[in-house]
Parts: sequence; structure tokens; C-alpha cells
Amino acid sequence: MGDVRNPADLPGHTAAGDAHHDEAHAVASHDTTATGAELDTLTDGSETALHSHAPSGAVTREGGNTTEATTTSTSTVNLLTAASLTIAATQFFLGIARLRKTAGAADYAQVNFRFNATSLMGAHIWSRSTNAPGDSMLQMGAGARLANYLTSGRWGITTAAGASTGFLDAGSSNLPTVEVTDVIVIGWVHDANITMGADELQIYSFAAS
Repeated sequence: MGDVRNPADLPGHTAAGDAHHDEAHAVASHDTTATGAELDTLTDGSETALHSHAPSGAVTREGGNTTEATTTSTSTVNLLTAASLTIAATQFFLGIARLRKTAGAADYAQVNFRFNATSLMGAHIWSRSTNAPGDSMLQMGAGARLANYLTSGRWGITTAAGASTGFLDAGSSNLPTVEVTDVIVIGWVHDANITMGADELQIYSFAAS
């Protein structure tokens, strides 16, 4: 059996020096580079020099508008604008918005959108003509907007009622070759007794490399 003597009985050892102690230790008391405060923040998800939560990946939310806008106008109205965007001409980007209409008349609601000042979709009927509420989702996007590659815009409408579905070309207008700073959703109704609403406009860009 091995030596099981008390450490105090062994040469060069003392009971005071070798006995286990239960003294509480703060992280900072063991930190000789004054980063104890930074280490403490690891428990609350904060950014520190030692531990960063910086986002990674190729997708960036450029902006959006999450305040519902409505109209009863029978002519075009800018409903939602995502402004102060910084989408370079070489970037692929996508936008999504929700649409709705109320009952009030047996007629349609329509939608269009713009990138900066360029209207990219002809007037599109997105709802059914029944006197009933309905909702839909508008999807829009474009690839790199370069010389000789300016008609790559796409848009789509999906509705649970099946009024219109699928993706179509963005229209006859060329895409802007400059930085996209604004995405605008436009709407109107065929009868002023109908209210059209738009909400949750979200714009995402994708890294070019």
C-alpha cells in the first residue's frame, strides 16, 4: 500500500501549506491582464475583445418597413418604402412583403413596386374580385445589374385563394445599374369601398463573393 501519511509529516510539507482550502475566487482575482470584467460579460451575450458574436454568412438584411400602410385610393399610392439601403449593382437581392384587402365590393386590388425611381412591374391584380377579404405575399428580386444584364428582375405573387401565382419577368423597364437605395411597394384598389393593406416589407442582399 502506498504512503498515506499526513502531508504535514512528509519532509518539506506543512499542514498549512498543503491542506485544501475552500476560499471563493472571482474570475478577476486570477486575471493578470485586467480582463476580468470582459470575462464576466460572457454570461450575458455581450461583445468583448475575447469573445465576439459578430454575424457571419453571406446574407444581410438591408432594411425594411414593418408598419402597416393602407389605402382606399383608386389610383397608385406608395404604401411601403424600405429606404437608406446600400445594395451594390453586383449584388443579388430579394424583397418580401405581405398584402391584404378587405371586403366592401366585388372588385380587385392591384400592386406594383419600384427599385429607386424605376417602376419594374406593370399593374398587377393580386386579389380575387369577390366581396371578401383576402391576403397575399409579394416577392421581388434581381441579380447583378450590369451592362447587357438589365432585365433579370423577377417578381411573384402567391395567394391562398389562387388568384395569381408564380414568378414573372419584372417588366419592360431596365433594372437600375446604380446602387439600390429604395424599394417601394405601390398599391391601389378598383373600388374605394375596399381597403388594401401592405406590411412586413423585408429586403435581403447576398454577398457577391
